[in-house]
Amino acid sequence: MVAHYPPITAPALVLVGMMMMRNVVKINWKDYTEGTPAFLVTVGIPLCFSIADGIAWGFISYPLIKLFSGRGREASLLMYITAILFILRYLLPFFGLI
Repeated sequence: MVAHYPPITAPALVLVGMMMMRNVVKINWKDYTEGTPAFLVTVGIPLCFSIADGIAWGFISYPLIKLFSGRGREASLLMYITAILFILRYLLPFFGLI
């Protein structure tokens, strides 16, 4: 119900965005396997107009980048499972299976 009142939700979203940006300085930007997924989340949220889709970009990219860089053991099994579920979430409707 509150989502139908953009003037009410906009200030809350600005505050949440400010709180999220405070933590950007803590990201290890020199390690591309950590910085790239964080960048994709940061850019994905406004580009997708969806917090969930932006975070999905990070959950998909993090284990893939770790795996392809030869550091696959640094990502937990739960991250791989979550990435697979997010990939299925986007591919199944694309192929008309959902």
